[in-house]
This record gives sequence, structure tokens and C-alpha cells, in this order.
Amino acid sequence: MIQLTSVPATKIILPPRIVLYGPEKIGKSTFSSEITGALHFDFEDGSGFLDVRRAKPEWYSSFPVLLETMDALAKQEHDYTAVVLDTADWLEDVIHKQVAAESGKPSISKIDYGKGYTTAAEMFRQLLTKLTSLTQRGMPVIVLAHSTIKRYDNPVTASYDRMQLKLHEKAAALLTEWCDAILFADQRVYVDKLDAGFNRKITKGRGGDIVLHTVASPAFVAGNRYGLPSELPFTWSDFIAAFNAAVISESTDAA
Repeated sequence: MIQLTSVPATKIILPPRIVLYGPEKIGKSTFSSEITGALHFDFEDGSGFLDVRRAKPEWYSSFPVLLETMDALAKQEHDYTAVVLDTADWLEDVIHKQVAAESGKPSISKIDYGKGYTTAAEMFRQLLTKLTSLTQRGMPVIVLAHSTIKRYDNPVTASYDRMQLKLHEKAAALLTEWCDAILFADQRVYVDKLDAGFNRKITKGRGGDIVLHTVASPAFVAGNRYGLPSELPFTWSDFIAAFNAAVISESTDAA
């Protein structure tokens, strides 16, 4: 018989499930390369210049094999400390091609009534379940993705553009709901007004530091469950230091 009495209030803090996105070549792979002992699944083959431990291509030669590899990481003995998927949008392309091929269609968009995207989202859901099992083993999971500008139809204001994940909306929604922190990396931009003569002004932009945004704004999607500072320097060491400080604070508050 199930006993529902005397259930104490507790906090269970697991390694973070992170989605990190930003423009191409902003340094996402370099950020994740700072994680000592992480296993990198380089779907877009873009981390060759980095000294990282890469999953063998045969470990993700198909989606079922990728799921099998995640099971092995969750159950077998190994010394990998974290898992990095680089990037979600390239993985999505692999999934879309598989769904199309299994349906006998030239592309996923040709599958009637959007059923192909529903199937692809379910495949993403299966993968996220496997990734969660890795955090339960003690391994952080970092999913990298590119950003894109999309129209956001806000029900309480006029619509506007913002930076979002470069994924189909179903997959993007799943990733956003699943992760503990969705982080947006971008470069600060400063706009200067310069005198061009004859009472004319011109504006020129200049770049600043690359920062990691952890809290949402109208300009981009972001958020976290830890109460992190809204901006952090764009390094793994700075992120994990802020995470550890937040976790220690939570543990102290709980005590």
C-alpha cells in the first residue's frame, strides 16, 4: 500500500542540462572545449581545430545507433565527464533526412499534414530522455545550436523579431522546455553617431566583448533555473563558477 505521509521537503541538484546557441563562429565549440574530459559529438564536423575527445562517427552513424551510444554512456564504465552535441540543427538535419527516407519522400516537408515534423520531434524527445539519464549519472550535457532571427507573435504586445534557436518550432520547444539553462552568446554592439559634415550624421557599429546571456529579453530567448547573473563572460569556467555558487547558495538556504 502506498503511504503518502511524512514526505520531507528536499532539493535534488543534478549536473546542468544546457542549451547554448548563438551566431555562427561566435565560439560555441571553443566554449565547450574547455570542459575537461567531455565527449564531443561533432555532427557538423567543425571542431577539428580543437583538442577535444570526439565520438567516433560509427557511434552516431544513424539515429538508433546514437540512442544506443547514449545508453552505453549511461551504463558502461568510462572516464568521460560530460557530453557535448555540436550542433542540434545539424543533428536535426540528419533526423529529417531519416524521417523522409523512411516515408519514401524526397524531404520531410513533403510528408502530408506535417506528420514528418511530429515524428522528428518524437525522435528528439527520445534523445532528450537518454541525455537526462546521463545527468543522473553525474554528467553535464551541453547541446550547441545556431541562432536565427524569427518573428515572435507576442499575445500582449505587437509582434517583433528576436533571436531564437535555428530549429523547427517543435524541436525548439522541446529543447527549451527540457534544459535547465538556455544560454545565448552574442557580441556587444555599440552604435556611434559620427559627424559627416554638412549637418549630416552617420551611424557606425563597433563590436565589444562576447557575453553569455542567461535571462530572456525581447531580443532573444534565454533562461535558467538557478538564479544566475543575467550576463556572464563567455567561458565555461565563468559559467560553472556561477552555477556552483548558485547551487551552494541553494543548498545553504535549504539547510
